[in-house]
Amino acid sequence: MEQIEKIKLPIIKDYIKTIKSLAGQGRNYYHKFLVIPLSSWSSHPVDYELSDLQREIEEGRSIPDIEKIAVSYKRALIRSVAKDQFDLTLPGKLSISYLLDIQNSIDLANRMESLQFVNLLHKPFTDYSRIEYNSMNTRFRQELDSIQDNGELIESISKLKSDEEEKLKVELDRSEKMVCAIKSRLNQLDASDIRKHIIAYLISTASPSMPRLHKDIDPVIDKIGRLHRGYKKEIYDSVAVIIYRELMAAVKKSDLRKAILLISKFTVLFRGNPGTPHFEEVDAFEKIFFSIIEKKNLWDLI
Repeated sequence: MEQIEKIKLPIIKDYIKTIKSLAGQGRNYYHKFLVIPLSSWSSHPVDYELSDLQREIEEGRSIPDIEKIAVSYKRALIRSVAKDQFDLTLPGKLSISYLLDIQNSIDLANRMESLQFVNLLHKPFTDYSRIEYNSMNTRFRQELDSIQDNGELIESISKLKSDEEEKLKVELDRSEKMVCAIKSRLNQLDASDIRKHIIAYLISTASPSMPRLHKDIDPVIDKIGRLHRGYKKEIYDSVAVIIYRELMAAVKKSDLRKAILLISKFTVLFRGNPGTPHFEEVDAFEKIFFSIIEKKNLWDLI
């Protein structure tokens, strides 16, 4: 498998969501796809106490000392999966903490330890994501197909549309204010804060009812993009990852209304762009949805 040479925001978002998904799958998956890969990071045991290593991480943040943070995280993660370490929540918590620190520091993202970390998990996380997708894809089809009463599906879609229309009335009022607020804070917030606000805006305003509303933020993205090459793609790829992961969670919870809403948001933002992360997977979910609509002859709802 091709090595990751640069840690970008979509990778971080995907990894965090994957770890949280693994934590909800139970011990076997968590152990196979997170603990075992981390255990292969080094054949040499770490003698440090985890509490000391976590304190070193905090000290490294406060200085800041990027080398100290990276080395301490590597030692802490290796220690967290040692055979005498029984708190299975620690590898996940430490991994997420490391990823968040990487997200907030370009220097930390470029450290050898950080690249080793993401590449160590690259194949197992890809394998798990494929398993998760296949499982949720089947589940989504079964959930939709098992609705015997068309009225139940009609009510679900109608309620989704009415909720979306009410929400959009609010979003339309807020959109201009939100964009202005982000513009006014460009010189006050650091890059990670700006990204967070833009991503939240895109996800909240993307809607088939008003398919161009989310583009109001594009001038802000383009302005930043003139200073940071690849900024727009990184932002939109991150949005794609977040929506896809939320879609997986919605299907797992049998929340069909939310799943359909997320599919529609993804479609509005990324239709015609097969280079988008998880494009094929979400496209497959959309095709399942429309195949059920066709089967149940519910086209008047769409």
